[in-house]
Amino acid sequence: MTAQRGDLALVQKIDDVDDKHDEAHERLRKDFNSFQSQMLNALETLRDRAESNANRLTKLENTPPDIEKIVLTPKILIAALGLAITISGGVWAASYSNKSDSSALQSDVRDILTRMELTSKLDERQRQLDTERNAAALAALAALTKRVELTEIEVRNMSAKQGATK
Repeated sequence: MTAQRGDLALVQKIDDVDDKHDEAHERLRKDFNSFQSQMLNALETLRDRAESNANRLTKLENTPPDIEKIVLTPKILIAALGLAITISGGVWAASYSNKSDSSALQSDVRDILTRMELTSKLDERQRQLDTERNAAALAALAALTKRVELTEIEVRNMSAKQGATK
């Protein structure tokens, strides 16, 4: 009897879960259908706008501009004139102004190049001097080593003589 009650409770729970699943699936299907219809409407609207824009561009391409409709106000004329004067002044200043500035710049560049060359020569000479100093120090060390060895030999000889005389 207890096994039947447990089975009935289990069947009841399975049915509840199945009902919840069916309800959730139905809601999901409604949401999906709603989203699908919205996307189709948006796509149709986008196609209509693209077609409308293409028609407007075709009309604009086929219609030549009407010069009579262009109006140049005094503000636009003054702005265009100011722009032209500014550009021409800049070109003049860049090409015809002080020629001495360019020669001074060339002189500065030559000075910099000369200093760089002298610096590299100084570095080269410093390396040579360091090499010569290292060689002299090695020679002095070799001489000192030989002198120490000679002194050690002399000390051994003197100790040997003293030991022989006693």
